[in-house]
Amino acid sequence: MKNKLVYVCDIVIKLMLYISCAGVAILFWPDSFELGQIKITVLQVSSTIIFTFWVIKCLEINRIPFSTDLKRILIPVLLFLISGIISYTVVSPYKSASFEELSLRIPYIIIFVVTISEFTDIIKSIKLMKIIVSVTVVLVLYGLIQHFGFDPMGW
Repeated sequence: MKNKLVYVCDIVIKLMLYISCAGVAILFWPDSFELGQIKITVLQVSSTIIFTFWVIKCLEINRIPFSTDLKRILIPVLLFLISGIISYTVVSPYKSASFEELSLRIPYIIIFVVTISEFTDIIKSIKLMKIIVSVTVVLVLYGLIQHFGFDPMGW
């Protein structure tokens, strides 16, 4: 049973990471002026799903999958998270704006931490990089088309 649950968690984590990396970047909604908010919401939901399944997987295998080298990479990331928490709780007089900034920071940290723990195999990493580069090419080409006045979406 453990192996099946870990396998399902692996599939969900990788699928949601691909959606977070590719789907959020390409997502558009021509009828809405709040496209940024829609993308942020999708990113927050997907990072919550990723984190939930990653925690389940870690509990199931009884360890957090980080090597010593990866733990060194996490130190600046954790300092970045701690600075956001300190800004929200101690420093900022504008709690709602500081909380909004912190709530935007946490999904990116979750995605980074899970990505470096899950994509340790070179083949998986290359696949993720191919997806990211493909999405970047599509977005750059669309940006060039818009720059020259040809907008196929007609916003």
